[in-house]
Amino acid sequence: MALRSPESRPVVTRVRVDGAKAFRSQEIAATLGQRATHPLHWFPLLASVYPAFHLEGTTWQKDRDRIANFYAVRGYFDARVTGSQLKRKKQTRPDGSPLFVEIFHSVKEGPLSRVREVEVVLAREPALPGAAGGSPWPQRSPEQDEALRQELVQRVGRLSSKPFSMASTQAAEGELVKLLASKSYAEALVSSRVDAYPEEQVVDIRFDVQTGRPAVFGPHRLSGLAKVREQYVLRHIKFREGDDYNGSLVNRTQQAIYNMGLFSMVTVVPDLAASSEAGDGRKAVPLDIRLRERKPRSRKLKVGVGWQVDRIDAKVTGGLSHLNLFRRLLQAHVDLTAGYAFLGVDDHGPVGSLGIDLRWPDFPVRTLTLESNAEIGLDVQKGYKFWSPVTEVGVTWAPWKPLKLHLAYSLSYNDLFPNHRLEELAAVSPQLALSDGYILSFFDQSVVLDLRDQPLAPSRGFLLQLNLIETASPRDAPFHYIRLQGEMRGYVPMGTPRIVLAARVLGAGVHHLMEGKTELPVNHRVYAGGDGSVRGWKSKYLGPRLVEVVEPDEEQEFESQCGRSDCIVPLGGRLGMTGSLELRGNPVAGLWLSVFTDFGRVWEWPRDLAEDGLAPPEGLQFSVGGGVRYDTPIGRLRLDIAVHPRAWTDDEFLGPGWVHRDRERQPSTWNFHFGIGESF
Repeated sequence: MALRSPESRPVVTRVRVDGAKAFRSQEIAATLGQRATHPLHWFPLLASVYPAFHLEGTTWQKDRDRIANFYAVRGYFDARVTGSQLKRKKQTRPDGSPLFVEIFHSVKEGPLSRVREVEVVLAREPALPGAAGGSPWPQRSPEQDEALRQELVQRVGRLSSKPFSMASTQAAEGELVKLLASKSYAEALVSSRVDAYPEEQVVDIRFDVQTGRPAVFGPHRLSGLAKVREQYVLRHIKFREGDDYNGSLVNRTQQAIYNMGLFSMVTVVPDLAASSEAGDGRKAVPLDIRLRERKPRSRKLKVGVGWQVDRIDAKVTGGLSHLNLFRRLLQAHVDLTAGYAFLGVDDHGPVGSLGIDLRWPDFPVRTLTLESNAEIGLDVQKGYKFWSPVTEVGVTWAPWKPLKLHLAYSLSYNDLFPNHRLEELAAVSPQLALSDGYILSFFDQSVVLDLRDQPLAPSRGFLLQLNLIETASPRDAPFHYIRLQGEMRGYVPMGTPRIVLAARVLGAGVHHLMEGKTELPVNHRVYAGGDGSVRGWKSKYLGPRLVEVVEPDEEQEFESQCGRSDCIVPLGGRLGMTGSLELRGNPVAGLWLSVFTDFGRVWEWPRDLAEDGLAPPEGLQFSVGGGVRYDTPIGRLRLDIAVHPRAWTDDEFLGPGWVHRDRERQPSTWNFHFGIGESF
């Protein structure tokens, strides 16, 4: 029967493998020739991302062999498909043909085979004829051969007694080649032979190794450069001609050149066919460094809407970027943002910014980056609006890829416009720095050690951050303080990558350096609450705050001026800490579920902590919650819902309330958050 056009063939809505216990049905279906249409295809905006899959002739029947092979390469040699069924759904076309079909395969897995023996056979390299018929380079002695063989066995010995899989065997081949390449054997070849004994449920693996001759680095050849100067690329090459060959240096060179951000493609490949004699019996291996430059100039235009429980933003952003200004690696970015923000009846207005950012990587040496930026911003916060021009100059030192040290100086003018709820407080509490415009001058130093496997959705590793801010003001200026903040995050797989335990703790404090100088601007006050903090609370709510209270008056309507929005204005404090413990699980492909607890609090003064202590409910405040995540092409979408029970909450945060429509209102005890990437 001839295949019909895709428009007339039925759409496959499901491919399921019944009887699969060792693997998820979705995992097996993803390897088959006949694919199923993703449920998100039916959303118009996602139809191009998740295309429809139509029935491909008899492909679904040939998938029986693919299922058997899926199991065989994973150690299930007796697995067999017992049946396959094509099920028509009720919807049909006018000619009676089905619109949608589902495919079901039934499988019987059988027992899993384990690795019984792992053997490494090291081939003896033949002697090379020299001037007198002998070898011009000293060959390995039998003792050296055995020592090398034992090292190779130790590298792959972990396979023994483990469940067999072809993927782990091939990975072991790659590890042996990598190990030999680090020992100057650029031409090393490794092959494996698998002997399976299904009746005994065991597998024997043999690795045949040919090391070839030792090698040194030969000359390197650069290709693909047009607007990037060769001298900047040469800085990132980790080896010199004549050095002992080391495969890890080749990989590090490729990654370092790619991290320059100037190339869309980087490959560093040893040209073994062009190897030459190095003069001492070793080979000189030249390397080809092939590059493809990115376009240096780019433009962007974005329109976005951000929504939180207590804030809605609509913004338009335009930008221009240049990655290699004046052909000296100078990077320039200009961004313009305009929009409107609504936080409540009294707190709304236009927002925007104009910023210029300059970065000079590799200045004056490879591990240093010079940075400078200037920005004018307009924003709305709870209780006030403000505009602020800011300029900053700094340098970042990255002696090791996961480690970054940053030093910067910042100068800004900050002009705040409190609403009617803050005007009186600003007049009697000058230390809040809420009224008159002020100049803020400070040094900012930070250290970051990031050993996570991926930043947006980490599953293992840890992150350490330390930040110190010191004001740099004249003696008669109002601001004289230091601000210290530290954070630690850790991620541990719980026996499987599908279950991850994540933890985070953060602390921050401000110390005033001069007696009588206790003013602290909103920029550097300590806050807690909200996404990435204590999720059962709204943003910045877990600390000192202002609540508008209207006393009843017989001659006036009993109503707070802030209407139906809450009448709380967060003020922040000088000392605070937050933390989280979260368990994340991946029950099906792409879907993650989580349960978590967060804790934290901010105090106005350290003496308040001494009086309250850390024990709840007078000290730290707790919230609990859960969430769902889904992996998409644009990142992991996350929805969290959290609550702080009143029984766990300090009376300070339970009252006073405000009045709306003759009823006293209290802030909600629950909150939800939506975003891309994990909360931490």
